[in-house]
Amino acid sequence: MATTRPSTKRLLAVPSKVAAAAKKKTANAKRVAATPVSTVKASALAQSLQQSTMTPAGLAPASKPAVALDATNRTLARFAGAIQLGTPTSSVVNVITSRADFDQMADMATGAGAAGQPEVKFLLDRKTGQTYFIPKQYKYHYDFATKVLGVRESVAAFNREAYLDPNRRYVAGTVTAYDHFVDSNGKKGTLGLSFWSTDIVRAPLLIETYKQIANGLPFATSPVVYRPGGETQEKLLLKDNSADKKALARAKIPILSNTELSKGFDFTALNPGVSFGTLRVIHGNGANEPSPTRREVAIYADEMPADLPPVAGVATPKPQTYLSHDALKARQDDTPYAYARDILKDPKVTALVGKLVRFEVTSAGYQMRQASKAEADAYFESIRPKTTQVLKPDLSVKNATTLDKLSFAGARAYGTKSSNVAELYQLYKSGKLNVSGPGEPKIATPDGFAAPASWFDTYMKTGKYDSKTTFSQRLTQLQAMPEFKNDSVRRAALLADLQEHMEDAEMPAGLKAQMEKLAKDFHAKFPDRDMRIRSSSDSEDLQGFSGAGLFDSFTFRFADANRPDRSVSDRFQKVFASVFNERAYAEFDFYRIDPHTVAMAELVMPNDDDEIANGVVRWGGAIPGWDTITVNAQVGESLVTNPEGGAVPDSIVMGNYGFNGEAEIQYEQTSNQKLPPGRKHVLTDGELNALFKAMKVVQTHFAKLYGKENDPNFSIECEFKIQKDGTLLIKQARPWVA
Repeated sequence: MATTRPSTKRLLAVPSKVAAAAKKKTANAKRVAATPVSTVKASALAQSLQQSTMTPAGLAPASKPAVALDATNRTLARFAGAIQLGTPTSSVVNVITSRADFDQMADMATGAGAAGQPEVKFLLDRKTGQTYFIPKQYKYHYDFATKVLGVRESVAAFNREAYLDPNRRYVAGTVTAYDHFVDSNGKKGTLGLSFWSTDIVRAPLLIETYKQIANGLPFATSPVVYRPGGETQEKLLLKDNSADKKALARAKIPILSNTELSKGFDFTALNPGVSFGTLRVIHGNGANEPSPTRREVAIYADEMPADLPPVAGVATPKPQTYLSHDALKARQDDTPYAYARDILKDPKVTALVGKLVRFEVTSAGYQMRQASKAEADAYFESIRPKTTQVLKPDLSVKNATTLDKLSFAGARAYGTKSSNVAELYQLYKSGKLNVSGPGEPKIATPDGFAAPASWFDTYMKTGKYDSKTTFSQRLTQLQAMPEFKNDSVRRAALLADLQEHMEDAEMPAGLKAQMEKLAKDFHAKFPDRDMRIRSSSDSEDLQGFSGAGLFDSFTFRFADANRPDRSVSDRFQKVFASVFNERAYAEFDFYRIDPHTVAMAELVMPNDDDEIANGVVRWGGAIPGWDTITVNAQVGESLVTNPEGGAVPDSIVMGNYGFNGEAEIQYEQTSNQKLPPGRKHVLTDGELNALFKAMKVVQTHFAKLYGKENDPNFSIECEFKIQKDGTLLIKQARPWVA
């Protein structure tokens, strides 16, 4: 979404404040009628944009409040001067003559289909025939209308005039520059016309607006395209037997949807920035290769995991969207990230594989050159913690517990993952997640158990690497070895050896008995289900360090209870051993986390092998100031966080963009997988609407728990799935690390 409309609640007081300032500064000014203003050239435009205060001489003083129109009279008054104009200021631009002028006026878009692209808002006055291109210092069209054009109406009246009425006086929209879009003929770059995504703009008004905007952009080298903002406007094109789509075709107005645009880009700066690291190309989904680390710049040649691993920088020749989960993850981690279609055809890049590089991403493109070790070392030291980080798990708790008896306060004993899922369960039991309406699924959260971190601590201190050495002692030995510190290949081999011993060692009898009791209690509560044993360490799902994807989870199947290599204690040992996989240890090292203080608790929940869809959803991420979610959703069990065989998820943005707060659905990318019968997308509109409302509840709850109720940067990320019975299960919640 590119165009921005004001919130009545947020801006209602603005007109009177501006009017007071206008009265003070222009008490003796002569009122004049609004007149056409000549095209602003580059030098005049620069001078205009430097002005901090643009005061219309004809603005009504504060003592005379704006006149609101009632429902009966508003249509008759529409073109009879109900909105009155004062004197336009020098901020008025009727025609943008060059791309340089456009860039000077442009702001960076934040909504679906335009995020990360330069955009300029416009306001069309149908009564006077004037087109106004709006400088970037005016966040809302209403700001410009009141402060520059002297509009005296309330924001509610202006919204009716500019958005809601079919016979409106004003048309508010946006022009976005898609510089990296390549059309079917190979021509690069286009300008896109768009409106607020829930604005009902039918063909006659759209064609009228298109002609005036196109005339105001004489520098355009190809036809301006119309970009529907979301499902509301895409459905309008198909309404009445596609009448509007046919009318636009007759008017020779090209149409590009958000998904069509995303497929046509040859480059997107998903997160601008600079980093250093060893350049590496990863093929397939990376499952058969060592995970990349913080000290590597990774080019994913074939597919991009949505759960982006911690790396120095990342690029891919596979199309990615600005608001996809992996792009948001890169911005969270401050990781330079680019989609560059031809990056692996660039000989300057391929010649640098395996070497230290400086990698830079800007809106114009990427740059890569060989770097010195001194440069890279200085960069890494600048972003690492300065001192050793010591984690402080609560090891006094010795017994497993059920989720209904656990709360946020138990995180140090049971891990943040378990305590957060317990909080989700409390929300579910309280009825606060009963938000679904007609045609929307029931919402549920997992039930289960939590095993304490003390079990892992006991295993490390009493489990044996060999007859004389505990696992904790072996870790100390490894840390003292020069080759472990300085040789990454040797360190990987030594860690693999430690993991193998941890998986194969005899489980101490006391711990084994506790694990078997947990399995018995689980089977009594969930008699027809197997146990999914998930990592819940004290080093993941934290504020400032997510640790997402570092550790492994395993399933204990009760049919395998008597198999020595499949017993419940064996499954726990594998989760324990995952603490020391190469990727996890690299993160401990980078963040200077003392590995002796890492403690692995476990979340134990029913295992589900059959699901319709799964995904990851984050609160926020799109237009600031609005309730929004960004969603990546995948078919069946093809995990969003670890896609298989080139599987592409649906990438979706939702926001309460409707004029009565309704949620709008916007697709930026659609899945390439076969959809279940009866589905047009991975998720139905009803499932998305339920997810949107549930995430509002979850965000509010966790913001309070984390003491971040007034922090606009705090947001919650959840994993979810649609179960075979149609239930929407929100299965995990973690703070979004910023």
